[in-house]
Amino acid sequence: MAASHWYALLRVLQLVRPAFTEPSFLRLVVLFAGWVCCGGTHAVTEALVAAGVAGVQHHAAFHRFFSQARWSADEVGRLLLRKLAALGPLRLVLDDTLCCHKGPKVFGLGSHLDAVRSTRAVHVFCFGHVWVTLAVLVHVPFASRPWALPLLFRLYRTQTECQKKGLAHRKKTQLGRELVERVLSWLPQGPLELAADEAYSCSTVLDGLPPRLVFVGAMRPDAVLTRPRTQRCRSPKTGRWLKRDVPVPKPEVLARDSARPWQRLTAWLYGQARQVDYKEVVAR
Repeated sequence: MAASHWYALLRVLQLVRPAFTEPSFLRLVVLFAGWVCCGGTHAVTEALVAAGVAGVQHHAAFHRFFSQARWSADEVGRLLLRKLAALGPLRLVLDDTLCCHKGPKVFGLGSHLDAVRSTRAVHVFCFGHVWVTLAVLVHVPFASRPWALPLLFRLYRTQTECQKKGLAHRKKTQLGRELVERVLSWLPQGPLELAADEAYSCSTVLDGLPPRLVFVGAMRPDAVLTRPRTQRCRSPKTGRWLKRDVPVPKPEVLARDSARPWQRLTAWLYGQARQVDYKEVVAR
């Protein structure tokens, strides 16, 4: 790698230096250099070999960097987020990812559904970690589509493991909401965009979010939609004042409604322009 490339990478590391003590930051630089140069398995020992410090410094100190060193992963995310926010409007994505691991001493292991290898007919489970991750979309000069840069993450622990450890179980959506609130507290002003799939398009994540955050997500075909009442009225059956919101046709009913014609637009999806048919409704 050219010296100019290393200089550019070191400038990025300097942005997050306040999150580390001086000894921890020096170990971060060594691990980062080895990680970039490593061509095989990206493990700590392999990174030390690639960085040229294997045998010079003991590998235990670099393993302790991840388990005992004084630094904050959330603070690293905050520093990067503030820098990216200064460059323009932010587009965030929320999802979870499965990392397969095995071993009797690996912390937080659980049996999770592998969505990549599973189908509707066959469900594949494996042991590992599920990380709920909040990332920001960034454009890089060597790619035609944006890349997701992870900023915040939380380890999801199964209900069975939490019961064994005597801990309160937290759903993935609850962890996702925590990450969203963390970003809102770091950026109290300015517009934000957040995208997520159907699993996170729920009231746990969306209730009470400020209007400056625009959410784009998938919706169940049978999702219950409503709109607020603008006028008071009584029930024709009981005569009582109606307090609930007015129901709106569900997405599957709206799709079959011939009175509402489909509209079309051109959207940039998966690296190419595609024609998308849609119908629009304002609802909760």
